[in-house]
Amino acid sequence: MTATEKTNIGSAEFREAMCRHAVGVALVTTRTVDGRPLGMLATAVTSVTADPPTILVCINSGASMHADVSRSGVFAVNVLAENHRRIADRFASPEARDQRFQSGDWGIAETGAPVLMGAMAVLDCQVDQIEEVGTHSVLFGRVVETVIGVDVHYSPMVYFERRYRALSGSRL
Repeated sequence: MTATEKTNIGSAEFREAMCRHAVGVALVTTRTVDGRPLGMLATAVTSVTADPPTILVCINSGASMHADVSRSGVFAVNVLAENHRRIADRFASPEARDQRFQSGDWGIAETGAPVLMGAMAVLDCQVDQIEEVGTHSVLFGRVVETVIGVDVHYSPMVYFERRYRALSGSRL
Protein backbone atom coordinates (compact mmCIF):
# COMPACT_ATOMS: atom_id res chain seq x y z
CA MET A 1 0.00 0.00 0.00
CA THR A 2 1.35 3.43 -0.86
CA ALA A 3 1.13 6.42 1.41
CA THR A 4 -1.58 7.96 -0.75
CA GLU A 5 -3.84 4.89 -0.82
CA LYS A 6 -6.90 5.04 1.36
CA THR A 7 -8.31 2.04 3.14
CA ASN A 8 -11.84 1.49 4.26
CA ILE A 9 -11.63 -0.39 7.51
CA GLY A 10 -14.28 -1.23 10.02
CA SER A 11 -14.11 -0.99 13.78
CA ALA A 12 -13.25 -4.72 14.08
CA GLU A 13 -10.14 -4.33 11.93
CA PHE A 14 -9.19 -1.18 13.80
CA ARG A 15 -9.54 -2.94 17.18
CA GLU A 16 -7.50 -5.89 15.93
CA ALA A 17 -4.67 -3.61 14.89
CA MET A 18 -4.79 -1.56 18.11
CA CYS A 19 -4.71 -4.64 20.36
CA ARG A 20 -1.11 -5.07 19.21
CA HIS A 21 -0.19 -1.71 20.71
CA ALA A 22 0.93 -2.37 24.29
CA VAL A 23 -0.32 0.29 26.68
CA GLY A 24 -0.24 0.95 30.39
CA VAL A 25 -3.41 0.42 32.40
CA ALA A 26 -4.82 3.24 34.49
CA LEU A 27 -7.81 3.60 36.73
CA VAL A 28 -9.54 6.93 36.14
CA THR A 29 -11.55 8.10 39.14
CA THR A 30 -13.86 10.98 40.01
CA ARG A 31 -16.72 11.79 42.38
CA THR A 32 -20.37 12.57 41.73
CA VAL A 33 -21.69 15.92 42.88
CA ASP A 34 -23.03 14.18 46.00
CA GLY A 35 -19.59 12.68 46.75
CA ARG A 36 -20.01 9.08 45.53
CA PRO A 37 -16.73 7.68 44.08
CA LEU A 38 -16.71 6.49 40.47
CA GLY A 39 -14.01 4.79 38.44
CA MET A 40 -13.20 3.09 35.16
CA LEU A 41 -10.23 1.44 33.55
CA ALA A 42 -8.56 3.34 30.74
CA THR A 43 -5.75 2.64 28.34
CA ALA A 44 -6.19 5.85 26.33
CA VAL A 45 -4.17 8.07 28.67
CA THR A 46 -1.14 10.08 27.62
CA SER A 47 0.87 13.16 28.44
CA VAL A 48 0.26 16.24 26.32
CA THR A 49 2.72 18.79 27.64
CA ALA A 50 4.96 19.31 30.66
CA ASP A 51 4.41 23.08 30.72
CA PRO A 52 1.76 23.37 31.98
CA PRO A 53 1.56 19.72 33.09
CA THR A 54 -1.34 18.32 31.05
CA ILE A 55 -2.58 14.84 30.21
CA LEU A 56 -5.44 13.53 28.15
CA VAL A 57 -7.90 10.74 28.84
CA CYS A 58 -10.40 9.34 26.35
CA ILE A 59 -13.77 8.31 27.77
CA ASN A 60 -16.61 6.74 25.83
CA SER A 61 -19.57 9.13 25.75
CA GLY A 62 -21.81 6.22 26.79
CA ALA A 63 -19.69 5.32 29.84
CA SER A 64 -21.55 5.50 33.13
CA MET A 65 -19.15 8.06 34.62
CA HIS A 66 -18.82 10.29 31.54
CA ALA A 67 -21.37 12.88 32.67
CA ASP A 68 -20.03 12.91 36.24
CA VAL A 69 -16.47 13.71 35.12
CA SER A 70 -17.82 16.53 32.98
CA ARG A 71 -19.93 17.87 35.88
CA SER A 72 -17.30 17.58 38.59
CA GLY A 73 -14.51 18.93 36.40
CA VAL A 74 -11.95 16.69 38.12
CA PHE A 75 -10.41 13.26 37.71
CA ALA A 76 -7.42 11.29 38.92
CA VAL A 77 -5.38 8.85 36.88
CA ASN A 78 -4.09 5.96 39.02
CA VAL A 79 -1.33 4.07 37.19
CA LEU A 80 -1.72 0.37 37.98
CA ALA A 81 0.97 -2.21 38.73
CA GLU A 82 0.88 -5.94 38.06
CA ASN A 83 -0.30 -6.59 41.65
CA HIS A 84 -3.51 -4.60 41.00
CA ARG A 85 -5.04 -7.32 38.84
CA ARG A 86 -7.95 -7.98 41.22
CA ILE A 87 -8.82 -4.28 41.35
CA ALA A 88 -8.57 -4.01 37.56
CA ASP A 89 -10.89 -7.00 37.14
CA ARG A 90 -13.42 -5.47 39.51
CA PHE A 91 -13.47 -2.15 37.65
CA ALA A 92 -13.61 -3.89 34.25
CA SER A 93 -16.75 -5.81 35.19
CA PRO A 94 -20.16 -4.16 34.77
CA GLU A 95 -21.47 -6.18 37.73
CA ALA A 96 -21.23 -4.91 41.29
CA ARG A 97 -20.45 -1.30 40.36
CA ASP A 98 -21.40 -0.30 43.94
CA GLN A 99 -18.62 -2.50 45.33
CA ARG A 100 -15.73 -1.34 43.16
CA PHE A 101 -14.12 0.78 45.86
CA GLN A 102 -14.36 -1.99 48.46
CA SER A 103 -11.11 -3.48 47.11
CA GLY A 104 -7.87 -1.65 47.71
CA ASP A 105 -6.84 1.14 50.03
CA TRP A 106 -8.31 4.49 48.93
CA GLY A 107 -7.51 8.09 49.75
CA ILE A 108 -8.69 11.47 48.49
CA ALA A 109 -6.68 13.70 46.16
CA GLU A 110 -6.44 17.48 46.34
CA THR A 111 -9.35 17.81 43.87
CA GLY A 112 -11.51 15.36 45.83
CA ALA A 113 -11.06 12.50 43.36
CA PRO A 114 -10.47 9.03 44.88
CA VAL A 115 -6.87 7.78 44.67
CA LEU A 116 -5.57 4.24 44.99
CA MET A 117 -2.93 4.09 47.69
CA GLY A 118 -0.02 2.05 46.35
CA ALA A 119 -0.59 3.02 42.71
CA MET A 120 2.63 3.35 40.72
CA ALA A 121 1.74 7.02 40.20
CA VAL A 122 -1.29 9.25 40.58
CA LEU A 123 -2.01 12.33 38.51
CA ASP A 124 -4.75 14.47 40.02
CA CYS A 125 -6.35 16.70 37.39
CA GLN A 126 -8.77 19.52 36.78
CA VAL A 127 -10.53 19.35 33.41
CA ASP A 128 -9.29 22.16 31.15
CA GLN A 129 -10.97 21.21 27.91
CA ILE A 130 -13.23 18.51 26.45
CA GLU A 131 -13.26 17.61 22.75
CA GLU A 132 -15.85 15.29 21.23
CA VAL A 133 -14.39 12.81 18.71
CA GLY A 134 -16.66 10.07 17.37
CA THR A 135 -17.94 7.93 20.23
CA HIS A 136 -15.54 9.40 22.78
CA SER A 137 -14.70 12.58 24.65
CA VAL A 138 -11.07 13.58 24.94
CA LEU A 139 -10.58 15.20 28.33
CA PHE A 140 -7.55 17.42 28.73
CA GLY A 141 -6.62 17.58 32.40
CA ARG A 142 -4.27 20.06 34.02
CA VAL A 143 -2.28 18.11 36.59
CA VAL A 144 -2.53 19.82 39.98
CA GLU A 145 -0.87 17.12 42.09
CA THR A 146 1.20 14.00 41.53
CA VAL A 147 1.97 11.13 43.87
CA ILE A 148 4.81 8.82 42.94
CA GLY A 149 4.57 5.26 44.27
CA VAL A 150 7.50 4.01 46.30
CA ASP A 151 7.04 0.25 45.93
CA VAL A 152 9.58 -0.78 43.29
CA HIS A 153 8.89 -4.52 43.60
CA TYR A 154 6.19 -4.52 40.92
CA SER A 155 6.14 -3.95 37.19
CA PRO A 156 3.52 -1.77 35.58
CA MET A 157 0.34 -3.44 34.37
CA VAL A 158 0.24 -3.50 30.58
CA TYR A 159 -2.62 -4.32 28.23
CA PHE A 160 -1.55 -6.22 25.10
CA GLU A 161 -3.55 -8.49 22.79
CA ARG A 162 -6.63 -8.10 24.99
CA ARG A 163 -4.89 -9.34 28.16
CA TYR A 164 -3.23 -7.81 31.18
CA ARG A 165 0.49 -8.40 31.26
CA ALA A 166 3.51 -7.38 33.29
CA LEU A 167 6.83 -6.23 31.92
CA SER A 168 9.55 -8.83 32.26
CA GLY A 169 12.04 -6.35 33.65
CA SER A 170 14.61 -7.10 30.96
CA ARG A 171 16.04 -4.12 29.15
CA LEU A 172 16.63 -3.71 25.45
